[in-house]
Amino acid sequence: MKKRLFAALAAFLALGAALALPRLPARHDAAWPELAPGKVAALAVRGAGGSYALRAGDGGWTLSGTGLDGEWPADPEAVAGLVEFVNRNRPLGRVADPGPEHAGQDRGAELIINGTDRLELGAAGDGGGRRYARRGGSGVLLPGEYAQVLARPAAFYLDLRLLAADPGQVEAVTLTRGGEIVEMADRPGGPVFVRPGGLAGQPVSAEALGQWLREVVALRALGPAPSGGAGSAPVPDAPVPDAPVLLVELRLRGGGTRTLALYGAAQGPWMAVRSPGGAHFLLDPGQVAKVDRNAFSFADRRLAVLDPGAVDRLVLSASGQELRAERNGRRWRGQGVPGELTGIDMLLWRLTDLQYESGPLAAGAPGAREGLRMDLGLRGGARWEFVFHIDPGLPSGRCWVSVGGQPGLYRIPDQIYKDLKGLLPSAPKAGSNQSARTSRARSFAKGDAHGQNHC
Repeated sequence: MKKRLFAALAAFLALGAALALPRLPARHDAAWPELAPGKVAALAVRGAGGSYALRAGDGGWTLSGTGLDGEWPADPEAVAGLVEFVNRNRPLGRVADPGPEHAGQDRGAELIINGTDRLELGAAGDGGGRRYARRGGSGVLLPGEYAQVLARPAAFYLDLRLLAADPGQVEAVTLTRGGEIVEMADRPGGPVFVRPGGLAGQPVSAEALGQWLREVVALRALGPAPSGGAGSAPVPDAPVPDAPVLLVELRLRGGGTRTLALYGAAQGPWMAVRSPGGAHFLLDPGQVAKVDRNAFSFADRRLAVLDPGAVDRLVLSASGQELRAERNGRRWRGQGVPGELTGIDMLLWRLTDLQYESGPLAAGAPGAREGLRMDLGLRGGARWEFVFHIDPGLPSGRCWVSVGGQPGLYRIPDQIYKDLKGLLPSAPKAGSNQSARTSRARSFAKGDAHGQNHC
């Protein structure tokens, strides 16, 4: 008898527990329709952060509402995130529609999708981890995160990008500062200068241009520009001075442009006006330097565009000292030097990455004198010549170099000059029976770069 009583009691408790647990909806629940991103054209939010509307148009998403005067561009990724949130966070359970008095829909938040699909969020249930809600006339329990998402202010969805473009789709860049214009365009052989005229056709550093583009498209404004005095509402078409301090234009492949006009301020943030759209934003003055560049910063300033693996002969000479080396397979051997010379390939790679800091100095430097000459022979007969000059008038750690017998000196960091000079044979020590060249070669083979052989 007791066994039957306990069994009946257990069954009753199990049934009660099952009824208390929320029933998870089927994935394709008709009462919780899937939101296809391409089919969502309008979203309206009312919550703790105010009321605002998001609308899709030909130029992208726009935002209007609390704290904004007129329509502003909306961040498409933030809007897509809201749609994705609703799709992923389905009801945790079904409840009988408790009505607004009990569930608090009249005091909660709501999201209206495409003007007719209404989601009303109400009071907390189960200690705050879930929220009563209604959608399409059905009562549901939703994850508590809905309260945080619908409490976001309109500013969360503002598109604060100053230049919305894919760097890989930019085919030309123009920067205008006063009467100075720097224009660069992509060509089959790489980017080149179009303007100024003195640089037309010369190569642009693809690395420097790519890095600049990535930094510029990553810039974000501080916020919308106010229309006037303190406390005034931001507007998308506030008046600006006649001419910008800097104008940036990106021309995209397949047509279309993106422009950014920057207007300076005596103090405080700069104004940035982006097009298309003409929206006005505030920019941290510290970020202006990321945008404002001159032609020199984009120039391909490599001294030698060569393949280090194609170099098979090297001659170094300075003050009567000389080293002649030839490549033998993967090894370098010096004339009259036993054993292998190591480190030459690494120095050649460093040479190809070396960029000059200023120049060319066509008139030469009065205090400069030759410190080292290097001749490189390449397979096929090509030849490169580098002449390094030391100059007491230069800042510490700098020297001059001329390339290919051409007039003009370029200023460079002098570490490579010191390392190359360190390859030269040192003078034999007094009383030593060992040749200086043999001593030097053995020392270098051990990995001593002899960077102490200074100017």
